[in-house]
Parts: sequence; structure tokens; C-alpha cells
Amino acid sequence: MVRFSFSANKEILFGCGKTESLPQLLKEFRGRALFITGRSVRENPLWKALELGLTKEGIPSDFETIMGEPSPDVIDSLCEKYKKAPPAVIVALGGGSVLDAGKAVSAMLKETGSVMDFLEGIGTKIPSGEKIPFIALPSTAGTGSECTKNAVISKPGPTGFKKSLRHDNYIPDLALVDPEWLESLPPGLAVSCGMDAFSQLLESYISTEASPMSDALAEEGLLEFLDAFPSLLEGKPGKDEFSSIALGASLSGLTLTNAGLGTVHGIAGILGGMNNIPHGVACGLLLPPVMDKTFEALIKQDENHPALEKAAGLGQFLSGNMEMTTGESIGVLMEELENWASLASLPGLRKFGFTEEQLIEAAGKSGNKNNPYTFSQEERLAILKSVY
Repeated sequence: MVRFSFSANKEILFGCGKTESLPQLLKEFRGRALFITGRSVRENPLWKALELGLTKEGIPSDFETIMGEPSPDVIDSLCEKYKKAPPAVIVALGGGSVLDAGKAVSAMLKETGSVMDFLEGIGTKIPSGEKIPFIALPSTAGTGSECTKNAVISKPGPTGFKKSLRHDNYIPDLALVDPEWLESLPPGLAVSCGMDAFSQLLESYISTEASPMSDALAEEGLLEFLDAFPSLLEGKPGKDEFSSIALGASLSGLTLTNAGLGTVHGIAGILGGMNNIPHGVACGLLLPPVMDKTFEALIKQDENHPALEKAAGLGQFLSGNMEMTTGESIGVLMEELENWASLASLPGLRKFGFTEEQLIEAAGKSGNKNNPYTFSQEERLAILKSVY
């Protein structure tokens, strides 16, 4: 048995209609609540119902809107605004970028200086881990940020980056996951987010740092996705499918926090720092070629590799045939991933302004994280060219 540790939220509330419980929960903090949201969230009927609940319970609240991925300037500006009179609790309601912004503001209101000073690979200061109490309510199912201990801060451009503000204490105190928010998402956005969540589940499942605990959660999330995601791709999701996808995304946050990710995210993060490519699109493009090469290489190295056994189990689930060989089962899984990418109609990297020179740069800057197969720089470049 391997040795491992496992980090998670203090509490996770999951289920359709759980948003209604938020005003009552906020009464416990006996002070002002700061809501950080995305713009589209406030156009959702669920938001109108939440506002009525806040008024009914007498919850004093401030509201801020985040547009796009949070930059250092955005975080610093919000912290400057609320530094003298901090809220009693912060609630982030939106997609992964909004949740990351809320997470960062919650942390930086307890620190001195810019968030840049604390970013991994950029700053020189170590976060204290102190924070304002933080509640995450995702309106999408993608990053799993409601269950992670890092906030991704971005600055796209020639000298751009995507870096994390990270500490074990930054896992949201409460993750309130209500699948009803997913029902109003534009189909393209829902698919893009889903590709991110699935890639997180699969990468953490076959990670070199996987543990029995992370495996159990990743496997459950993967099976939920394999069962429900085709309906989303075909434009026919129902409440059950949305619930499965929301659960899978939250589980992906827990598993990536504890097992780490692989080459898909090792490359996708670099691409996001270079140009404005949606993270889910980058993951969706990279997932089939990275996994295909990973499994092909592992079969040559060791047919009994744990990652192959796990992938084969997923293929057997898809086919319903438990007698298939490892190679045959992995072939079924890869066929499904390639079918997903085809149905999603994801545009290539060229559509987002990448040049061939940038592909070379991305190949050099990217890494493999905890992937069970170590890609060379030349192999990463070949993958980038294949999705150009």
C-alpha cells in the first residue's frame, strides 16, 4: 500500500436546488458577504431567486463582476477596494475563472503586497495560508476549482503567463454544487468545460502520484462522464446528465489537488499564457493525441503498467465487454475520445492566432507534470503540430 495524504473541503453540498440554502448559510457569518460573479450569472433566473433569498434573510452584501480570466491587476484592485473593511465571507459564483478570482481575493485580503509577489514561479513570497472564509458555487462544470487549493492568475501576451496562487488552506471552506446552473449554459461552453474536467479526471487517474483515495474518486467521476457526456455533445442532456457532469467536475478538482495532472495540462497552461485560447478547448484538442502516445509508449515499455490497467477498465466499461485485451480496451477508449473531439468541432490552434514559431516556444516551455510517460520536447512539438 502506498503512503499518501489527502486534502479536501471542510464541506461539500451537492444537489439540484442547493443554491436556495445559501442565504441561510450566510447568516452564520454575522457580517457582510462579498459576491464575486460572472456577468452571465446575473442573467440567470436562479440568481434572481438567490437575491430574493438574501433580502429575505437580511444578508448585507456587496457585488463585484469578473470578466474573463483573473489578472494580477484585477485581484490587486479588488483587494485595495475591500482592504480597509473586509467582508465577513466571500462567495464566488461563476465559472472557474470567477472561482479562482474569489479564492485569490479571499487569500490576498490577508496578505501585504501584490498577488504577483506570491505566484508560483514569479513571486518570492510564500503565502501564509490565512484567508477570509470562502464559499465556491460553480455555474459551470470544468475546472473543479470549487475543490482545489490553487487559484490560476493569468496575463496573456508575449511575456504572459498562467501561474498559481497555492496553499493547502485555500481549498474553499464550502463547495456548494448545484447542477441546475448548468442547464442555461451555451452548448459550446458546456462542452469545452466538460473536456477540461474529463481531462483532469483521466490525467489524475493515471498520474504517477495517484493514490487509492484519488483513484476511487477519479474512477467514479470518469464513469459518470463516460455515461453522460455523449448526451451533452449530441445536444440532448437532461437533469441526470447535468448532475453526473457536475459531480464529475467537482471530483476532478479533488483528484487533481491530490494526484496532480499530466502532459495535457503541462502544455495547455503554457498555451493559455501565450494567447487567448479557452482552457477547455486547449485540453480537448490535446487530450486524444497525448493519451494515444502515452498508452502506445507504455504498452511498449510495460504491458502491466498500472496506467494501462486503469485505461483498459474504462474501455471495458464503454464496450460492455470485460474479456477484451488491454490493447483492445484502450483502443475503445481512444476511439471514444476521438469521437468526442470530432463532435465538439474544436478549432485548431491556428484559429487562436498561434504561429509555428509559437508552437516551438510552447514545446520548449511546457512540461509533463505527473504523466506516466515523459514526452520529449520534440514529441510535444509533434503533438502541437497535430492540432494546429
